[in-house]
Parts: sequence; C-alpha cells; structure tokens
Amino acid sequence: MAFNISTQLNKEQRAAVTCGKGVNIVYSGAGTGKTTIISQRFAYLFNQKRINPSNILALTYTRKAASEMKQRILELLPEKYHKDVNIYTFHSFCSRFLREEGQKNFVIDDDLSNFLKDFLKESELKSQKVLQIIDGFKNAYFDFDTNSLKDDERLVELCEFHLDPQERNFQLFKETAIAAFVEYEKGKQQNNKIDFADLLIKTCTLLSKDHKLLRKWSKKFQYILGDEFQDTNQIQYELIKMLASHHQNLFLVGDNNQMIYRWRGAVSDIIDSLKSDFKVRPENEFYITQNYRCDQNILTVANSILGTIYAKENQPDSTKGFLFSAIKSNRLPVYFQASSVEGQHSWIINKIKNLHKNHGIQYKDMAILFRTNRNMDSMTEALEADGSIPLKQNKGFFKQLETFKKVLVALITRSNYDIKLALKSLRVWPNVLNKSLTVNEQVNLDKILQNLEQAIFLDEHTRGELTEAAKVFTRLIKFVEEQQFEALLAFTFEALNTDQFVCNFIFRTLQKLQTENKNFTITDFINELRFQQDELKQSKDNVINLITVHSAKGLEFEAVFIYGINQDNFPLKSKNQIIDLQRELDELRLFYVALTRAKKYLFLLSVYQMSGEIIYPSKFIRFINKEDRLEIATINHKVHQDDEFFDSSKTEDYQKKYLTENTDFVNGDSVSHRTYGKGVVVEVREDAVCVAFKNSKYGQRWIVKNHRDLVKAVY
Repeated sequence: MAFNISTQLNKEQRAAVTCGKGVNIVYSGAGTGKTTIISQRFAYLFNQKRINPSNILALTYTRKAASEMKQRILELLPEKYHKDVNIYTFHSFCSRFLREEGQKNFVIDDDLSNFLKDFLKESELKSQKVLQIIDGFKNAYFDFDTNSLKDDERLVELCEFHLDPQERNFQLFKETAIAAFVEYEKGKQQNNKIDFADLLIKTCTLLSKDHKLLRKWSKKFQYILGDEFQDTNQIQYELIKMLASHHQNLFLVGDNNQMIYRWRGAVSDIIDSLKSDFKVRPENEFYITQNYRCDQNILTVANSILGTIYAKENQPDSTKGFLFSAIKSNRLPVYFQASSVEGQHSWIINKIKNLHKNHGIQYKDMAILFRTNRNMDSMTEALEADGSIPLKQNKGFFKQLETFKKVLVALITRSNYDIKLALKSLRVWPNVLNKSLTVNEQVNLDKILQNLEQAIFLDEHTRGELTEAAKVFTRLIKFVEEQQFEALLAFTFEALNTDQFVCNFIFRTLQKLQTENKNFTITDFINELRFQQDELKQSKDNVINLITVHSAKGLEFEAVFIYGINQDNFPLKSKNQIIDLQRELDELRLFYVALTRAKKYLFLLSVYQMSGEIIYPSKFIRFINKEDRLEIATINHKVHQDDEFFDSSKTEDYQKKYLTENTDFVNGDSVSHRTYGKGVVVEVREDAVCVAFKNSKYGQRWIVKNHRDLVKAVY
C-alpha cells in the first residue's frame, strides 16, 4: 500500500519519522499516532535507507499492540520481505532468543501463586499480593551480573504500592516476603517453570556473560524501535542498551504523561537515564501534539490535568505536552454526582441506552472505566439485573483455559505439584495421596501412576483408589509420546467438560502451530496458548466494556464513563494513608489516561453518599475549570458551586453547613423540601429516599436521607 510521507503525516510526525541515525526520542501524546509513527519509521528505513527488515527490531508491550504494528508495517512492505519482519513484545522476543540459543525446555506460567499459599498460610499477606511485589522487584532491581537481588531496601517503594499501612512494617515484610521469594524461586526450579520476569532475566544474564552472543545479536539489529518507552522497567532498559550497544541506533516513542506502571517496576526517570547514557542532544527530541482521537473539549479537560501535573513537577516548557485537535463540537464532557452508588448505576445504564438508541453508538464502542477491579462487581450486577445491555462473559473462558493448561503442563514436568493439580482438575485425584505426600517427600507420583506395583508404601484399598487416576494419566502420557494431539485434546475436553468456545480456541491454536511448525512440541503449544490469551481478552462482540483504567491504556472508545471519581478511590488510598507527591502524580497521570480514552462523549461520575456516609468527590475534579469545561448534570447543583465541597480540609465545616442527623423514613411518610415543596416517600434505601412531589414540575426525585432540606412534614 503506497504511503506518501510528505502528505499523509503532519509536520511534527514527518520530522520524527525522517530523523537521522543515533538515539532519537519521540514524545508522542495520547491519540497522536504512535503506531503510525513507528510503522512509518520502519518503512522509511527500508525504502529510503535500504535497511533490510531482518535488521530492524521493533519492541512493544502487548500482543495486541505488536499485532497491530505488524499489520501496519506489512502493508508498507513488499510481500517477499514479510517473513523478515521482527516485531515482538519484550517477552516474546526473549522467548525466541532463549529457544534459538538452546534453552528450549521451559514452561511459562503466570499463575504460580500456589507455590506461596501454604508458605503464607500463617501470614496476613496474600499470595497474589506478594507475587505482584516479587514480579515488580525482579523487573526493577534484579542484578543479572550476580544473578541475585540488589539491596533489598529498594523493596520499600513497591511495598508502598501494594501493601496497606498496617502491612508496611518493612522488617516484617523482609521476614515474610523475602523468605517467600526464596520459596517461590525454589518451587519454580523444582517444577521446571519460569515466569515472565524470568524470560528477561535469563536473556540479560546470557547477553551480559557471553560477549560473543552479545556481539552476534547487537550486530544483527542495526535499528531498534521501541513503543511506550515511558513504561520501561530497569531490566527492559538494560536489554535495550545491550541490543543497541553495537550500532547505537534507537528510535523510542513514549509519553511521560502516561507513565502509569511505576507500581510494577517502571522507572520514573528512565528517559533521563537514556538521555544521559547515550548523550542525547535536544535536536534528537521530537514532540507530537496533534491528537487524532478526541474532541477538543475533551482535550481541554485533559490539558487542565496536565497543567496540574506540570505545576506540581515544576516543569519548564510545560506546554510542549499540551494536545490539540481539529475535531471540534459543541459537546462538553459531563460531570454527574449521583446520590448513591445505585443512583450512579442507574444513570450510567440510562445514558448507555440513550447513546445506543438515539445516537447509534454500538455497545462495543462504549466503556466504563474503573480505578480498581473491586469497583467493577456492583456495576456488573446492576447491568445484569437490567438485562438489556450485553456483557462480556470471559471469566469462565479463561478459567477453563487455565485448567486445560494445567493438565498439559503436568504431562511435561511430571512433577508431584503439577500432577496433583492436573488430576484434581480431572476429578480423579485420590485424597489419600495428600497424606502420603506430606509424610514421604520422596514419593514420585509419575512412577507410581505409570507402575502401580511400585506403590509399596500404600495399602490395597489406597492402591485401588489409584487405579482410575493411573488409567487417565497413562493414557494422556501415551497421547503425548505418540504425538496424537487431536486425540489428547478430545480426551481432555471430555474429561474436563470444556465449553465448545474454549475447545474451538484451543483447536485453532493447535492448527496454527501445525501449519507453521511441523516439529512443534507440547511445550510450544502451551506457550502459544499463553501468548494468545491477550488477543482474546479484547472481544470483538458488540458488548459493553467494563475495564480498569490500566487495562484501557492504548484503547479508545466513542463514549467513556469514568466510575467513582471520589476521595480515596481516585486517587486510590487506604484509610489514614498519606499520599506523597510522587504517588499523587502517578494517580493524576492515570486520570489523564482515562480522560483521553474518549473520542466523542466523556462522563465523569462520583457519588454523594455511600452506606450512610458522605463521601466527597476527588480533588481531581477541582483541577478542572467546571464552569468553562464541564456540563454539570447533578441532583444537587449547590454542592458543586461551593468549592468547599472539594476541599478535604473543610469537610467538617461543610457537613455542619449542609447536613443534619439521619432521619428514619418509611414508605408513605409525608415530607417537605425547601425547594421542591411537599411530597410523599415512595421508596426507601439505606442512604436515600425517593419522594414523589406534589408539584409535577419536580416529579419523583432521589434525595439523601440526611439532607438538611428534607424533613418529615408536620400537619
């Protein structure tokens, strides 16, 4: 497909795409065409600089982003060069590297929390939480030169992200989490497993210790293109530096304003490190500010948040990052404060229906964004209760896929741990073996199940219970040894009662491997299943999107609802926690990412009261000029015209000014409201009442119970 750089790129993009050799940094704001810039840079190197595609490496973070980038680049290259294109996620590149360099017998597993569950049984720390800290710590602070963790006091920063205040006793954490790390690594080694962080660590370790290997790979790639560079963690940065060590030609695209992964090891000053390490000159820095996604009114709100970030960081030339758009309308982003959580749900549901029915917006083009997963459940329940808006149903799919993979993994590792998980999934695990494994750690389940005569430590009754398990296990082993993969899948699907949709996905993956590599192994099959899950998570069905803001990074929607913009939720903090400046900046950037997902319609939502308690809007709302940039659609306008409402230091004064003690209402109570007049209570909830007012102008309205303007009528 022909592409004319001079006419189809704007001036800023064109300057970046056609830059010279060396290290070039492109600051590309939200919606400014990062993928276009990288794909055009790739094509420019091929067409104008005569660089073979096999000598260009493009790295990104997700399979979806890599797939989109590859599709764009292939459209710009002659077909005979398509097979030479190198576009990878960091993890898939490292997987390729390790297999090419002879390290083939490993299984990637991203659900290794079982290794920690027993170990942490007596601790208040959750295994998943410790896994998050371990993963971030390995990515940020692992010293591959010594194959060990660096100074463990660097764990403090990750503790701040993942642990509640009562968990943040660092001495306690060192005693628990460091020991858990040792247990975790031991469990992986015993079961021949690696996690995604290990892919990077093993790759960097090999490159740092083998200079011939480093020379081979760094000479191969004359140019390296990197996407979302602001999210790079320390070990990813070390990998990039090593791969670029020979030619030193880097083209890195990113946006500091969207750096939202510091909690998993992304380094806040990574661009400063890059500029220092490679002596980057100002003429090698490019700013891309024309947004092709959002209405200008949405960008005006987003820029106000950027202005706050820049002011808090004391940044010079801060306006360089402000975005502008040629897309202009009279629509303003809307701010709505519901009286309750239920009111927030109802408003969102009604607005979604209206956008779909009256404005023709497909459900798949709308998204409700949440600060955390835990906010999502009640909204999901409300949508399910309404029943008219289609929802994604992916949880069951991924659970079944994980169960299927557990069975396959056991057939490779033959470890007690994996065999136990597999047979439990297949519902043929004899519980008597739990005791046997505890008493005798030398028990080898693989040998027992394939040769029951060796089970001399078990009585006849127990051996009888093993017979069914042995039949199933040996049959599966036979399928693998004889490479009867279709039979293996059919037998396992039947035993697991796998849904047809899941079966179809797994069969398609098998057929893909059979087409691409006739000599593939079952290990390749498992890893391919793991790598393809990201693509399926972005369903193409016409369903409403319920996702966290972190998951929405890189996505765009016609209409976006940002849920629960309340104090202690956005920015996220636990009770009595004090948020320092760096954490507040992280949260502001996350809010900016949420705002810039919307193309046409943007709705900001908070609630007035929850479980009988007043909860205040996030101070982030105050950073937006409400009168000029937001349409206020709220049940209590007075609240929003009073900035004391947004000032947490004046919370007590505000409560005295507007609220009285709780009043008990029942259906049928006669009430009086200072503005709406007389009415009757027609519905009562925990924190609010619905009143039918006699004046038809006001109709039925939900009002919080303890609002001072609402009182029981005395006749």
